[in-house]
Amino acid sequence: FVVDEEKFCLSAHAVTVPGAARGWEDLLTQHGSGKFTLQELLEPAAILAEEGFPVSPVTAHHWSSGIPVIKMWMEPGSKIPMTVDGTNAPNAGEIFVNQDLARVLREFGSKGATDGFYNSATGKAIVEAVQKHGGVMTMNDLTSHTSLFPQPMAAQYRNVKLWQVPPNGQGVAALIALAGLQHLEESGKCPKISPDNIEDADAYHVQMEMMRLGFKDAREHVACPDHVRVTHEWLLDAERIGTRAAALFDPNKAVIHGTPLPSSCTVSFQVVDKEGNAVSFVNSNFMGFGTGIVPEGCGFTLQNRGFGFTLTDPSHPNALAGAKRPYHTIIPGMLTYADTNELYATLSNMGGNMQPQGHLQLTVNMVAGEMDAQAAIDKSRFCIASGTHDGVVQLEHGVSETTAAN
Repeated sequence: FVVDEEKFCLSAHAVTVPGAARGWEDLLTQHGSGKFTLQELLEPAAILAEEGFPVSPVTAHHWSSGIPVIKMWMEPGSKIPMTVDGTNAPNAGEIFVNQDLARVLREFGSKGATDGFYNSATGKAIVEAVQKHGGVMTMNDLTSHTSLFPQPMAAQYRNVKLWQVPPNGQGVAALIALAGLQHLEESGKCPKISPDNIEDADAYHVQMEMMRLGFKDAREHVACPDHVRVTHEWLLDAERIGTRAAALFDPNKAVIHGTPLPSSCTVSFQVVDKEGNAVSFVNSNFMGFGTGIVPEGCGFTLQNRGFGFTLTDPSHPNALAGAKRPYHTIIPGMLTYADTNELYATLSNMGGNMQPQGHLQLTVNMVAGEMDAQAAIDKSRFCIASGTHDGVVQLEHGVSETTAAN
């Protein structure tokens, strides 16, 4: 059982069934206000695709960097999709028109996920593209796909609860980190974080170490819901987490090791309406343009979320197999008051393994640091580097030299 991870990452085998179409429709059906149809909600995006939109500088930079991934699937001399002239990515400020995507969105909106996406010309194009490049996806894989609506998981930190989607998402990593921090503060094994010390090395250090603790559990246990071998209750058991945190935490050095996943390309939005209903929502193509495979006439690339599977251990619950959902990095989050469960905030952030780290730090910044939402976002963050086992951490500009040195 040998898999070349580098080759698999950008192979047709890394394409999993795209669940966004079914997810959008099911979200609207179960939680929509009833004031809008799917077609009405998708039409503004279809108009943007049809008429074009100016590309922002950051997007233009990453778009250009991703073109080689798309180009590698094309025949020499053929036009490269997702470009402005068959060759080049759009420059900053340039208008990008995507007639193919407009068609896909309108057919999806008018006919629904089954007839307008999965069992349609779009679905057939997806399957043909995957199979053309050696994959094994079938139309039945697409048409049989269903959404899951599991009960969310939560961990309490002081007077708030952080809520996450359970595995196969990695949100549990943030919950374990937060629960570990709560235990260490309550037991006096670390200074209680406050507005006065939140910029200090001790505050950064304890969050980093608890985040590694969360990643360790996540990488061992997060998998397709049908294959997870431990219960949600066990993962979030306060006594279990507290015992591990107390045993492993050293206030003077990094000693806890975990294994986060690579970075991704993610879009998140947080919306609260005038009635106080809130949505935390995340989409991702993963690693820029994903695999870079573009189904004929569709105007989008196929993701490579299959790279989230554990590829080197067939006994792992997250091992690669058919009809499974892989370890997923994207995680919407929400905070409520612990005593009333009323909304405190919705939150999310982008960047693969940075996401649970961001959830932890945003929560601590607002609750312990008493920051407003913008200040919590602006505060310099740490990020445990992808795939490390030796405690390497990245720090944003703005962390003081004294804190970094300590």
